[in-house]
Amino acid sequence: MKELRIKRKASLIHKTLANILQSYERTIQNNKIILTIMYIKLYNNYNQANIYIKVFPNYKYKISKNKIKLYKKKLSQKLKNSIKKIPNITFIQI
Repeated sequence: MKELRIKRKASLIHKTLANILQSYERTIQNNKIILTIMYIKLYNNYNQANIYIKVFPNYKYKISKNKIKLYKKKLSQKLKNSIKKIPNITFIQI
C-alpha cells in the first residue's frame, strides 16, 4: 500500500515538474536544450526527492539553488490540493 502511494506521488511530481522545467529552462536557454526527467526517487518519509535528469545536447548543466527554490515553489503552487508536503528537491544529471 505504501509503495503504491509513493509511486503515485512520484508520478504526479514527475508530470508537473516536467512541465515547469520545460517552460522555464527553454525560455532561459532560447530553445537550445532539452531537459528530460528520467525518473524520480521519492523516499519513504516524503522529505527528499532525487530527480534524475538528462540534458540534450549532452553537456554539463547545473541548476542553481535559486532555481531549485523557484521550482519547488511552483511545484507547491500547482500541487497544493494533491500533496500536503512538497519534498526537498535534488537534481542529479545522468
